[in-house]
Amino acid sequence: MIKLVDILKEGKQVGVLYHWTDFIGSLNIISQDFLKGYLTDTFSNQSAISFTRDKNFYKGKNKLAVKPEIAFVIDGDKLSNNYKIQPFQDPKIKKDEMEEKAITDGIKNLSKYITKIIIVKNRFNKGLLYSPEFIDKKWKEVGGDGYYGDINNYVTLLKSKGFNDIEIV
Repeated sequence: MIKLVDILKEGKQVGVLYHWTDFIGSLNIISQDFLKGYLTDTFSNQSAISFTRDKNFYKGKNKLAVKPEIAFVIDGDKLSNNYKIQPFQDPKIKKDEMEEKAITDGIKNLSKYITKIIIVKNRFNKGLLYSPEFIDKKWKEVGGDGYYGDINNYVTLLKSKGFNDIEIV
């Protein structure tokens, strides 16, 4: 027999989501514990945040302005309890993008939804779009110690911020 309390506990099942970004983007996310939305539709004035269900998104061609270096792995089920999540497919792209969007201006207290952080070793800090001085300043603002280009220093920083499940691929 199904109890009413069991039905009420069952929420939308979104599953695992990945938010890919570059090194500087990751530092901003970590320091602010916030993921900022961007305007997706000027007609409706709607902001959203993009996620993918594809763990290997970094391997393929993508439409990001920067090469994905770091993924924040998100508990989509938990996120969907507080934010509207909907599938998205760019009509110009023929194959399934496996993209989801959180319809919001931003996600506060992001760390409570993060289950893991993935670092792509062969892309880490490669092809940076910022000056070394800017990166060093950002690194120190977040509490980074040592050289920002050392992946081990980045892992140490993540662990100091409470992120213990870190995967290097």
